[in-house]
Amino acid sequence: MKVIKAEKMGFCFGVKRAIEKVEQALKEEKKVYTFGALIHNNQFVEKMKKEGVEIVENEKEIKPGMTVIVRAHGLPPKTMKEIEKKGAAIIDATCPKVLNIQRLAKRFESNGKNVIIIGNSSHPEIIGIMGNLETGIVVREPEEVDRLPDNLEEIAVVSQTTEEQERFEKIVGILSKKFKNIEIYNTICEATKERQDGAKKTTKEADAMIVLGGKHSSNTTHIANICGQLVKTFHFETADEIDGLDLKGVSKIGITAGASTPDYLIEEAVQKLNQI
Repeated sequence: MKVIKAEKMGFCFGVKRAIEKVEQALKEEKKVYTFGALIHNNQFVEKMKKEGVEIVENEKEIKPGMTVIVRAHGLPPKTMKEIEKKGAAIIDATCPKVLNIQRLAKRFESNGKNVIIIGNSSHPEIIGIMGNLETGIVVREPEEVDRLPDNLEEIAVVSQTTEEQERFEKIVGILSKKFKNIEIYNTICEATKERQDGAKKTTKEADAMIVLGGKHSSNTTHIANICGQLVKTFHFETADEIDGLDLKGVSKIGITAGASTPDYLIEEAVQKLNQI
């Protein structure tokens, strides 16, 4: 069976940068803490735990003297201040692209605009962006637009960096019909676009697809959804899940991975597929 690898997959710039900051901190400290899981990949998080990286989930867990790393998703300013008040040292690994959206949203609101963010309201990136606003609005699905107040004026739209391009465009199209004074800023990360486009391209050559990455990873789930609309798709977290997979009638299988999937997990999956 032929294995076709997507051109772009695995760690993005923001994830690599955050990991590098953790690794640098571990050279100076035996133990460091991340506010929430560093990335949405259970296997890598467990690997980092063995190297001295612990997770704190809220401000109450912070103790004086801790070194706390803010992951690529960022945090609300209020949370950052609470960590500082606790006497912990902060290493800010917020992705620069996420920081840019935070600043954009804050500036738009200060200029009197209603800020609409296209994304998942429970995702840490969105929580961080919303923490910079007084009255931001999050839209997840196209049908939610109908429930927005008709009297909104001066609207600025931004997006979660890992949003699906097609869903973003669909929601923007509906918003533009409903509201007249609206400015659109497509803040989907270029790495996200590359991975989504690369996955689509790979489906054209493959009979089936394997998307590798955390089941709770936003960008990986979006890639799996995109591939699933085009070809038979399996979303796995590890190569072990390939065992016993029914690939009857599949002569060419494509493989891609989310931006939070480490190279070693991708290589393990490729090796296993090559043995089939």
